[in-house]
Amino acid sequence: MSRPARRWDEWSDEDEEQAYTVPSRLALAQPLPAPEPGPRYRPSPEPRPVPRRRVRWGQMAGVALVGYLLIVGASSEVTLLRVNREVGALTAQTASLSTANRVLRQEVGLLHQRRYVDELARTELGYVSPGEVELVPRTAGHRTAARSS
Repeated sequence: MSRPARRWDEWSDEDEEQAYTVPSRLALAQPLPAPEPGPRYRPSPEPRPVPRRRVRWGQMAGVALVGYLLIVGASSEVTLLRVNREVGALTAQTASLSTANRVLRQEVGLLHQRRYVDELARTELGYVSPGEVELVPRTAGHRTAARSS
């Protein structure tokens, strides 16, 4: 049943009613197929309501608390590392000072002995005991000066 091609102004109301009527037995036998999606058929987009975000103060407070605890924990770890480094340096310094203290205590003990003090006075200061004569060796430069005169 093909319709003759007509212009739009020749189309009547009766023709339009016939174009959209479906025989009853066909309507009961099978449903009309759904239109295929394609370039001609697109469902009209309905504007979706924009969901409003609720501020969850409990969650925000929990996140802030966790962040604060992380920052405090990290700064405490950095401080602990610095203090441990200082303790190591002070331990090494204490060891070297105790060694130096031990050497000084030994020297103080030696300074209480008369023989050590006499030896120190002779070698370091050039002193002689009463009744001794100091012998000073001549140097090579001193001899030549004495011979030439």
